[in-house]
Amino acid sequence: MMSYRLDTTVLGIDAAWSAGGGSGGAVLCRDGDGAPWRCAGVAPGYAAFAALARGESVDWHRRPGGGEAAVPVLLDAAARLTGERPRVVAVDMPLARSPITGRRAADDRTASAFVGTHSPSAERPGAVGTALHRALAAHGHVLATADGARPASALLEVYPHAAAMRLLGLPRGRVHPYKSGRTRTYWPRADAAERRERILASQHALLKALCGVVAGLPDQLPLPDTPVPFARLKPFEDALDAVLCAWVAACYVEHRADAHGDPAAAVWVPAAEAVPPGLHGC
Repeated sequence: MMSYRLDTTVLGIDAAWSAGGGSGGAVLCRDGDGAPWRCAGVAPGYAAFAALARGESVDWHRRPGGGEAAVPVLLDAAARLTGERPRVVAVDMPLARSPITGRRAADDRTASAFVGTHSPSAERPGAVGTALHRALAAHGHVLATADGARPASALLEVYPHAAAMRLLGLPRGRVHPYKSGRTRTYWPRADAAERRERILASQHALLKALCGVVAGLPDQLPLPDTPVPFARLKPFEDALDAVLCAWVAACYVEHRADAHGDPAAAVWVPAAEAVPPGLHGC
């Protein structure tokens, strides 16, 4: 495990919407304005991310357990991996300045510009989301929305799939099929063997694109080279989402991310100029 002492660190959290849901964490850092962003650590599951910061290896063959995010532990893990606390935290979780009871302008505007989003409710993520928001706010991270303000120590709501679409240059409504639990929806006429091949190829394509904007990923996120059972790919999916979250945070730092929503809540997505021309990956 490498350690960096740099001047900008961002944390991406693929948050679990329920106590038993999947999660992931990724921390990126850079050595000054204009320097490339580097992945200093990524893991599926909150516990695995914390363990990585303690010097333990990620077991990619084991599906991580659930549990709610312990924000001080995640922030400390990011600091251990990079040498400084995250400046911006990006979370795949509905967040708002008022109680969330149903679908919001942020959801509708993100769906209109990119692809349909999950509809939040008072129950989901409910108390889990409220607790995560409050804990990050207690550590000084201010929710950034579409009100024109850009807090330096920010908390962002992000939607990894929208970020993936931006990165891959996909048009509105065209999903990138990398979710291991949705292969029957993506390819209803394909058999299991063909779906395993296709989903792994899709994850590799996304990882390759991410390598064009984040250095150091191949060593940190070792996708299988040959098809494996769908359950084995879920940890990689969660890790990819965490890296996408962190990339959005990096774009925010560079003023190359847009807020889709209103002053109450917004989903942040990288701007078109955040994707290098002729993007090439690892």
